[in-house]
Amino acid sequence: MHRAPARSLVAVTIAAALGVAVSGCRDVEPPPAPPPLRLSWTPPPGLVVGAGPEFPFGLALAPDGRRLAIPAVQDGTSMLFLSDLTTSRTDPLPGTAGATLPFWSPDGMSVAFFAQGRLRAVDTGSGDVRDLAEAPSGRGGVWTSAGDIVFAPRVDGGLVRRAPDGTLTPLTELASDLGELGHAFPAVSAAGDLLFFVRAREAARQGIWITTLASPSTRHRLAASDASALLWSGGVLFARDQALFWQRLDRETAASRPGQPMAPPTLLGLPVGHGPQHALFATAAADVLVYGAPGNRDRQLRWHARNGAPEQTLVDGREVWQMRISPDGNRVATTEVDPQTSTLDVWIVDGRRPLPLRLSTSLAPDEHPVWSPDGTRVAWTAARTSLVVRGAQAMLPPQPLRSFDRPVQASDWSPDGRWIVATLTAPETRDDVWLVPADGGEPTPYAAGPFSETGAVVSPDGQWMVYASDESGRFELYADRFPQPSRRTRLTFGGAVEPRWRADGGEVAFRRGGALHAVTLAAEVDRLEATETTLLFEPPDEVRGYDVARDGRRFLLNLPSGSHAPLEMSVLVNWRNPG
Repeated sequence: MHRAPARSLVAVTIAAALGVAVSGCRDVEPPPAPPPLRLSWTPPPGLVVGAGPEFPFGLALAPDGRRLAIPAVQDGTSMLFLSDLTTSRTDPLPGTAGATLPFWSPDGMSVAFFAQGRLRAVDTGSGDVRDLAEAPSGRGGVWTSAGDIVFAPRVDGGLVRRAPDGTLTPLTELASDLGELGHAFPAVSAAGDLLFFVRAREAARQGIWITTLASPSTRHRLAASDASALLWSGGVLFARDQALFWQRLDRETAASRPGQPMAPPTLLGLPVGHGPQHALFATAAADVLVYGAPGNRDRQLRWHARNGAPEQTLVDGREVWQMRISPDGNRVATTEVDPQTSTLDVWIVDGRRPLPLRLSTSLAPDEHPVWSPDGTRVAWTAARTSLVVRGAQAMLPPQPLRSFDRPVQASDWSPDGRWIVATLTAPETRDDVWLVPADGGEPTPYAAGPFSETGAVVSPDGQWMVYASDESGRFELYADRFPQPSRRTRLTFGGAVEPRWRADGGEVAFRRGGALHAVTLAAEVDRLEATETTLLFEPPDEVRGYDVARDGRRFLLNLPSGSHAPLEMSVLVNWRNPG
């Protein structure tokens, strides 16, 4: 297990602030409460905080305020980590791959999270992970003192209540006729107030709403906002112009205006950010508050030679997450966050033209683009559960290809144009490789077993498939016949993800941690064998993704734009509400 090294000054200061009880005589009057203390917290080396483009924060404090659940990426793997703020020790939580938006049980023994289309929970003591409910596109949850869980299972639906016996009951209903698009990020107070964020087409409807668990159909909007809010210490934590405020919930006016905050707000800190899905960069419990600044999320796409030498920059100053080079090598399909709408969309970047071309227009996330073999069309994942196709010139609207009842990610388009290769997620088998007919026919499984198989790509001659599987305990590359698997062979030892073929089929590039490698291949009668593995280069900064030119001589890397200092969070300890 990973153990983060201590940071002596910060660790000691936080440990002192978070406090060990001081013994004393019973007849001595206890000292006054300590004044608030402001600190900073830096993630352990090697951890990139966040769970992808939609949830770049996601931290969650335990009820005692002394432990922090952290969604983060380490060596290319996304999972949850548990940090003890009193000791500075940070350890991974096995079984939480791909986890987003964690939240704690009231007793602090379990952490719930969303992963692979499910709401799950991990016991922090035993490490046992259990499924709680289906959640194709989870948007936050809260575990009440009564044992109920209130959560948003879909990006485009209302809130659901899960009883301790597992019974699911709809809790809030979208006012679709008024332009509401989704309810998310619930918070519940001890008095039964239910706070949640409403995403809507019109600013007059979008914002922070409040109701009660006892009467959820009667709700009121507290404030227009682009960020969710939290309930803490008898009040509401919310953001306004990157400033973080706390405002009391005045219970004396509950009869006339249920749950409406009345007292003047108290400024707690700034700046504070929020993600593209409107999740506030803050978590609070007991007497501790942790919040994060908006941060510079801009990226650059830069070409590097095979030896790692930097060449020209294709894109700079945009929030790019994924990219795939077109078959002709002149264009790149990217997934980017639109700064105007905060939505994740697919774009076409052409180095010969000054402006990118937007392909997707939905308010739901659009991601994982792949090119048709002739370069005339692009397929991508829409709203996490559908595949759509559109011409690369964007002359006609996107065409739905296939919808699924679980998460799906496009990973390749076969050279003969017949198949779109996709990863489908199921609770029983986790990630599986499926083949989806490009004409919309019935999908068929290619690699579906008890382990995760993902990121599959077809060889340029259409004879082989290479994908990553974690059956050895970590992700390695495996090769098999395509489109019918027959005799699978293992290609790598030491870890590998994100395979990319060279055009002649003699080599597959891959990532191992942050470094780029290549494995040389030789085709036998019934199998593909690895003959040599080569370390190509260590990129100069954190790589979010990459692709390879057809000749294998150049690599397009997704890198931070400009200088990125280590991410810091602000910590407020010993804060008490104004009384």
